[in-house]
Amino acid sequence: MKHVRQGWLVGVCEQVRVVVTAAASLDRENHTEHHLTVSAFDAGQPARTGQLDITVVVLDANDNSPVFDYSAYEVQRQPTKYGLLLLLLLL
Repeated sequence: MKHVRQGWLVGVCEQVRVVVTAAASLDRENHTEHHLTVSAFDAGQPARTGQLDITVVVLDANDNSPVFDYSAYEVQRQPTKYGLLLLLLLL
């Protein structure tokens, strides 16, 4: 049994297990979080129910290439203590 609600697929795979899967890729630039409520009920008389609130935090993937103003840059090496390398960007 599968249900689709606002881009999420919820499928029952065993009597007490539920798998929640995004129907599409999640993009942090569109939504940083998604809030879901999973409700369960049985066929008993009286029926018993329960709910679980889930917050999905979307981590950012490096899906955008860096953008530079120039195709080449000139740098100058600066002296430092402790053998560290410091480059000064000359614009």
